[in-house]
Amino acid sequence: MVALAGSMSSGFCLEYLPVAVDPAGFDFDTVVENSATNQGSPNAFTGVSQTLDGSGSVFYENGLSGSQSGTGLPQNNQITASAGGNNYTFNLASYGNGTSLTSNTLQIAPDEGLPNTLTLNTPASFYSLAFLGFSTEAGGSDAIGQVVITFTDNSTTLYTNVLDYPDWYSTSNVGIFNSQGRIQNTSGLYNQYLSVPLTSGDGGRLYVSLLNLTLADQAKLVKSLTFTITSSASTDRSYVMSVAGAVPEPTSAMLLIAGSMALLFSNRRRQS
Repeated sequence: MVALAGSMSSGFCLEYLPVAVDPAGFDFDTVVENSATNQGSPNAFTGVSQTLDGSGSVFYENGLSGSQSGTGLPQNNQITASAGGNNYTFNLASYGNGTSLTSNTLQIAPDEGLPNTLTLNTPASFYSLAFLGFSTEAGGSDAIGQVVITFTDNSTTLYTNVLDYPDWYSTSNVGIFNSQGRIQNTSGLYNQYLSVPLTSGDGGRLYVSLLNLTLADQAKLVKSLTFTITSSASTDRSYVMSVAGAVPEPTSAMLLIAGSMALLFSNRRRQS
């Protein structure tokens, strides 16, 4: 079954809340935790993080020794933002204990033959899903991809063109969060950009891709999500860091239904 991205329009504000997934699905460590110790070049932080791009850069946690105050990923592992009339809350996986690699991100490109699947801790129904992610080495083009939802009844739905991740340092795309810095895990050198706007080409940004479920799929329980990049630059590396989900606000939904019923009744009166 195939469903197109953006096949539904909510017409009202959605509140996207964190969706807990099995951390075993993550396969990449993208963050240097603030308890890590710089081991010096050429392996400054290679023991606690993996390389995101061609320059050996990675994210770092706020408070890492040597970083500017206010830069880095939040210490509470939570990102909140408002965009497009919606509110988002994402929980990031553990950054680690500062002594070893801890997978906290799903790498979905390049395709290494891995499942690229995140399994929900507790299956649930959703109106819409949001995926927090980004690309590096994108070569000026966004990474576009699809998501296959597997439900508890083992049925599946393919949603095409729902993933859209620009480069984390793109100058022409707006993210929902700016880390305001990155660090080279080989040399330990920082690139920091305190208080840069989301529209800036600096800082290391995260983006949101949305998937609106069909009415039939909203009635099912989502069990797992499988991600595939279908169009990107040959050098692209793409990642998903977190999932959030939303259901229609009952009050808003009832208002829409009531408004539709009132309009229908009014039209019928005019025709009689």
